Amino acid sequence: MAYAQHVREHFPRAIAGTTVADLDALADDVCTSLDDFPLTTGVLGCTVFEHGEAYTAIREGLRRDEPARYRFTLAHELSEILLRRYLNALPDQCRREHVCDAFAAELLLPHAAVVATVAVLIQAHAGGPGPSDATLDQLAQRMASTYDVSLTAARISIAECLFGVSWTVPGHAAILLRLSPEGEAP
Repeated sequence: MAYAQHVREHFPRAIAGTTVADLDALADDVCTSLDDFPLTTGVLGCTVFEHGEAYTAIREGLRRDEPARYRFTLAHELSEILLRRYLNALPDQCRREHVCDAFAAELLLPHAAVVATVAVLIQAHAGGPGPSDATLDQLAQRMASTYDVSLTAARISIAECLFGVSWTVPGHAAILLRLSPEGEAP
C-alpha cells in the first residue's frame, strides 16, 4: 500500500525502528473536528462529510478504556477520509469497511515490519517443524505491545504473512478472526 507509506512518511512516528502514522497529527490535518461522543451500542467511530469537511466522532471513553481499540478505530475513520474518492467507487459498504480496516492496519503496523519479523522467526525454525502456536502468540503479544495495537490486530497481521490471506477480501476477515481466541475485531 504505497499510499499508506506516503501517509506514514508525512505524519511519522517511530516505533521500534519502524515508521508508523502519528494519528494525532494526521487527525489534526484531515479532520474538521474529532470528538468523543456517546455513539450507539456497537458503533466505535463515525465520520460524516458536510460541505467537503470531515467530522469524526469516536465512542466516548474508548481512548481511556481501550487505547489500542481507540487507535485502530481512529485509524479506520482517518482511512475513510483519506480514501473517500476510492471508497465511493466500491460497490458495497462491507467492502469499503474491509478496505478501511486494511489501510488502518497498514498505518499502525506496516506489513513490511511484520514480514521482516516473521521472516526472522521462520529462519530461526528452518529445517524444523516451524514456530509453535505458543511462539506465534508470544510474537503477537510483543507486536501488540510494541506497536500499541490490539492483540487481534497483531494476530491478523501475522496470519496474513504466514498464510497469504488478506482481511481486505470479504470472507477472509472471518477466517482470520477465528485465529483469535477472543474472536474480536481489531
